[in-house]
Parts: sequence; C-alpha cells; structure tokens
Amino acid sequence: GVSKKVTVTEMVYDRAMNIFIWVTSDGHAYSMQRKPDGASESDDPPKLFKGVCFHTPANDGQRAMKAAVNARFSLLAVSCASGEIIVYTAKDYAGNVVVSHTVQAPASAATTGKITSISYSPDGYSLFVGFEQGWANWSVFGRPVGSSFSVDREMAEANGENWLTSVSAACWIGGGSD
Repeated sequence: GVSKKVTVTEMVYDRAMNIFIWVTSDGHAYSMQRKPDGASESDDPPKLFKGVCFHTPANDGQRAMKAAVNARFSLLAVSCASGEIIVYTAKDYAGNVVVSHTVQAPASAATTGKITSISYSPDGYSLFVGFEQGWANWSVFGRPVGSSFSVDREMAEANGENWLTSVSAACWIGGGSD
C-alpha cells in the first residue's frame, strides 16, 4: 500500500505554559515544546521541538480535530470527529498527560454539525465550543452552562441572529466576559 504522509492540521500555542498542541492529519494530538537550545548539532535534519503524543484515537470518531489549552488548570482539550471533547491534565512538562474528563456534545452530530472552534476563557473557568450549527459552553470541569441548540432556529434566522445558528470561529474578548 501507499503510505499517507501525516501533516500538522492544527497548532495551538499557550504562552503561560509555554506549550504547543499539534493536531495531526491522522487524528493524534501531541504536547510539544521548543528545545531551549534549538537543535543539537548531531540532529540531521535539526530537531527544534520535543514532545509526546497524548491522544491516540481508538476509532475514527476519536480522531482529534481541534485543541485548546487551559493554563490555569493545566488542561489540554481535544475535540474529536464525533463531537466529543476529551480533556487531559498535563501533570508535568515531561509528557505525563492523563485523561481528566470527557465533555459530551449538547445534541446529536446531525443537530450540531462539526466542531469549528474550541477555546477556554482567559480565566480558565469556561470552555466555549463553536459548531457548524450553533455553540455550547461548559464550566472548566464539564458542567453544561448553556448552548444555542434550544433556540427557535427559524425565529433566530428571521431576526438575523446568526450567532445563534452557526459559528465559524470564536475568540474571547472583553477580559473574557464575551
């Protein structure tokens, strides 16, 4: 068979933890750090990063798609193709990363669509997830806070409230209040 080249499809950097999360085309997620001294002279080609794979998909639904870092609680969140979000605890910088908890999608994949965006609030207490057909918000350890999936979609569309019916990208503004 022909081997398929694996590429990095998503790269997230967190300054406070000085950590990168790489999501690859084969559905894995890696915790990476830049080598402090660059590359050693014996590396050919030079290796500028070191890290470990912390998410290996057990099936196609667990393929990693997006990632987010929560420095306050040392959490690494990985959204999966199924709509599930697996949250890991980074116990140290040596690659000791273990599952903390799982966050279930607020509705079926047919209702939500794929995850388009995932991010923690600046204070670390909230996880926001954008979907093709809405959004949802959870507390840091996975309690549902709210979502747009209970709104009347026809009314929202008639009123031009597109922020209720689809998210393509999201970021926190106003000190994390919005």
